[in-house]
Amino acid sequence: MTTIPLDSSVRLAWAIANQEAKLSGHRIIEPGHLLLGCLKLIDPAFELPSEVSGAPAESAALQVSLRLAREQSGLPTGAIEGQRRALRKQLAMGAP
Repeated sequence: MTTIPLDSSVRLAWAIANQEAKLSGHRIIEPGHLLLGCLKLIDPAFELPSEVSGAPAESAALQVSLRLAREQSGLPTGAIEGQRRALRKQLAMGAP
């Protein structure tokens, strides 16, 4: 089996998705949970966890990656939180 190296932002989005799935009572990570993780990463209010921000080179690269993702998302700053709340509500109701 081939292992594909994942960018630190992908690993972080996956970790957030895992947390979102657990909090919503799901046993598996659904695509919506991963989308929540991605939306959280591009939210300007999001702060990197201390365990991620501890490695200077990786932290700097991740900061640049997240800034570019925010700029390219096309979402207004205030809309990101609203999108996350709506998605959480749908996932809680069991909607796809």
